[in-house]
Amino acid sequence: MKCKNCGAEFEEGVFCPECGAICSDESISMDSAENGTNNSTVNTVEYSNEFKPDPSWPIREKKNLLLLTFLLGGFGAHWFYLGNYKKGIIYFLICISGISYILSFIDGVKFLSMDKLTFMTTYKVRLE
Repeated sequence: MKCKNCGAEFEEGVFCPECGAICSDESISMDSAENGTNNSTVNTVEYSNEFKPDPSWPIREKKNLLLLTFLLGGFGAHWFYLGNYKKGIIYFLICISGISYILSFIDGVKFLSMDKLTFMTTYKVRLE
């Protein structure tokens, strides 16, 4: 069988061992016709393009996160809400210097600019 992606030759399987590309039914049937072999059973792999978050991730609301970020972010409340206790404690310890308030404002802008999929995969939470 010949991979359409990289041109590597291989004998069995649905995936190319060189580049990992999925060989479609067309490439398998065309290759079988060239070699004169008849391979009637082909393993197919189905993939879903829809992202499904892990059910063990906690459910959070983005509006609550933004309120915590802009109102109590200097104390690290938004990180505690997301479950990142290390960052929350660091923000709480440096809140006297005022740096954590600037950092929380930057975090708030970052949270606003993220799309739902990126947000869920980055912080491992499910959004409502």
